[in-house]
Amino acid sequence: MARLIGVLTFATLAMLAPPAAGARPAVPVHALRFQGVVRQGTDQSCGYAAASTVLGALGLEVDEAQLIRAATGQDGEASASVSDIGRAVAPWGVRSYPVLSTWDDLLRYFERYEEPVVALVDVGRPHFTVVAALEPWAAYLADPSQGARVWSRARFEERWTGVVLFLRLQDEGPPSGFLARSPLMQAVGRLKARHRLLERAQTGVGPVREGRARL
Repeated sequence: MARLIGVLTFATLAMLAPPAAGARPAVPVHALRFQGVVRQGTDQSCGYAAASTVLGALGLEVDEAQLIRAATGQDGEASASVSDIGRAVAPWGVRSYPVLSTWDDLLRYFERYEEPVVALVDVGRPHFTVVAALEPWAAYLADPSQGARVWSRARFEERWTGVVLFLRLQDEGPPSGFLARSPLMQAVGRLKARHRLLERAQTGVGPVREGRARL
C-alpha cells in the first residue's frame, strides 16, 4: 500500500507542477483515451468507427461518414454487419478478411504482423471494437465507444464472439515504421506502460493478468 501511495503521490505532484517553458498544454485524460481512436458518432455506428480506426493506423484518413456512404450509398446513421464493413473499405484499396478465430491463433497473428484488427464482441448487444495489440494475458483495445482500454484474456474471451476482420491493403502495407508512429499505436504503448505500472504498484509484480487499467 505504501508503495502504491508513493506512486500516486509522485503522479499527483507531476500533474501539479508548472509546465516547462515552451511546453504544450496538458491534454485531458479522457482525450488521451481517444488519441488515434475514432469515436462512434451514433449508438449503431461502431463497425464503421472501428474500421476507420484501423484504416487510420494503416495511413488512410477515412472517416465514419465516408465509410457509411461507401457501404450504403446514403448519408446518415447506419449499423454495420461484417459484409457492410467489407463493402465500406473496398473503395480505398482495402480488403476485409472475416474469419472465426481463437485466442491462440490471434496471438500468433499479432506476433507476426502487429497490425490492429476489428473484432466482434458481445456487450449485451453485438459491438465492433479494435484489438490494437495482444499479449498472452491481455487484449489492448481501441474501442469506438470507450477509447483505449485493456481487457484481461478471460474477460475478452468471455465477450468475444470469435469473429475478427483483418483489414489489409491490397497493394502494399503502410510505409515502413508508419504503424509504430501512428497515434493509435503510440496510445497503445502508453496504455501498456500504465497497465504495468499499476500492477507493480498494487502487487509488486508484473505483468498484469486482469484488465483494470485504461488511459
